[in-house]
Amino acid sequence: MTSSIDIVDRNCSISNEVKDEIRRKLSEMKSFTQIGREENTSISTVMRIFHDIEVPHKELDYETVYLDEFKGNADKEKYQLAIYDTNHILIDILKDRKSSTIREFLLCHKDSIKKVGMDMFMQFRNTVYSCLPHADIVADKYHVIRQANWMIRDVRIRLFNSDTKYKEYKKYWKLIAKNPNSAFSPSQKKRLKKLKNLSEIFSRAYDLRTKFFSIFEIKDVTIFSYELNNLIGELKESGIKECIKLGETLSNWEKEINNIQKYNINNGFVEGKNNKIKVIKRLSYGIKKFDNLK
Repeated sequence: MTSSIDIVDRNCSISNEVKDEIRRKLSEMKSFTQIGREENTSISTVMRIFHDIEVPHKELDYETVYLDEFKGNADKEKYQLAIYDTNHILIDILKDRKSSTIREFLLCHKDSIKKVGMDMFMQFRNTVYSCLPHADIVADKYHVIRQANWMIRDVRIRLFNSDTKYKEYKKYWKLIAKNPNSAFSPSQKKRLKKLKNLSEIFSRAYDLRTKFFSIFEIKDVTIFSYELNNLIGELKESGIKECIKLGETLSNWEKEINNIQKYNINNGFVEGKNNKIKVIKRLSYGIKKFDNLK
């Protein structure tokens, strides 16, 4: 005969109290191995309890969804895709970032999704528009601004590699990379003026980047759109290859960039949540099975 009492389930030698403690610790930043060691149980027991946990039903709002990839290295796929809802609740983690996988998810909710927040990845944009032609895509503000930072970085590197007289562009890279509309000390202003006087190309590129940052401080959608369009024209006509490249990128994404001010949303919170996923992976020395990662 097998005993059946409240503290232990039938045909089980591990108490319900221990199981509850394992479930509680599974919600913490701990690996299966660490939990097993703390509760004097095997790793397989911890994993079995982990797989038996039922994910509670969540009320999700699909009007706005946010897409962001992260390096998961699960089931031989380098990247996985996290999807969040209007209220920043995790909807799902897709096994890969392939268009076919994303399309399957989008088509399941095509009648609910009105806006999609995402980084500037052309594959994502093409997939969203093919599945949701009436949805608005909102480019992530951080990834848009990063384009201008890359532009001034590339100009700086090209110049200091071309002549030793531009060596200060390498030495003062942090000053150059600083937000041009932030506070500068008197010595920083003096140094920046000298850097701009070294090269007309650098000076022009830096001024265009400054204008770019200033545009994102405009709250009026109409004025923002007008100024952005003017800046794109200036970049393309600058004669500086890095600026021309930036102008072409902004032109390709102009509609999605305008939606940043129109809807006032961004993917900033997604980065924080995905960082938590990365911490879990690191504590677990990588999670190779996708279902476990999910």
